[in-house]
Amino acid sequence: MNKVNLIQFLPYFPPHKWGLETVAEELWNFYTKNNYWDVINITFDLGQDYNNSNLEYIFWKNNTKIWYKSKNYTVYLLPSFDLVFNFPFPKFWKKEFFEILKIAWDFSKKEKTTIQTHTRFSLSSFLGWLFAKFHKLKWVHIEHWSEYVLLWSKFKTKCAY
Repeated sequence: MNKVNLIQFLPYFPPHKWGLETVAEELWNFYTKNNYWDVINITFDLGQDYNNSNLEYIFWKNNTKIWYKSKNYTVYLLPSFDLVFNFPFPKFWKKEFFEILKIAWDFSKKEKTTIQTHTRFSLSSFLGWLFAKFHKLKWVHIEHWSEYVLLWSKFKTKCAY
């Protein structure tokens, strides 16, 4: 069986832990353990502290974290900030943002590449969809919830909506 290449666009990935990250990590483990897929993960970096996370390697460039490796997976970090709490927004004006997308583009040139996104309310899903459309790649979306997020203020809830 020929391997399929997968690029996961995610708002977060371990060591950050919530439901979405757990599902993405479990899918990654299934895909790679059974040797079905070659996978790279692209997520937002909000300046999380990875020092106590048992990571094998963190790559820095110009004082910016670019990627890290742990448990045999590699995660590329898009420079980002929280526009509204828990809704990362990419710093698309940073050079590193486009360097990561170039890595994804080079990876996607392999045969049988699919883009996978999670949660429709995340900018990572929109970015993954744009990437798939722009490069004419297959796109698969996994939904994790069914309602808009409710935050502690009406204004922030409206922004999230």
